[in-house]
Amino acid sequence: MTRVKLFRAPVAVSVGCEIDSISEAREFLMDWTPSRRGKIYDAAVKACDYAEAGYVTTEQARQAFLTFAENAGILCSGIDYGMAARAVTRSYGGFAA
Repeated sequence: MTRVKLFRAPVAVSVGCEIDSISEAREFLMDWTPSRRGKIYDAAVKACDYAEAGYVTTEQARQAFLTFAENAGILCSGIDYGMAARAVTRSYGGFAA
């Protein structure tokens, strides 16, 4: 059984989607245009990989993805990402069942 590591709050990007988990962030990053990749992109990918492996927290991966989205100019404005929260049913350890 694969567990999805959910973000505490989704990250809305201007391409019309919300990123809710490490796996969604990783998938989004893999689809990102290679010519627009750079050091911040690389850091976000590594953070997602490390979070999946348990080396960093899900929140650290979320922050790395937020930094990437902001730097890339695709982060939806008007949302306070520091305060954003959404009720999510989670089992032990912050994982979705």
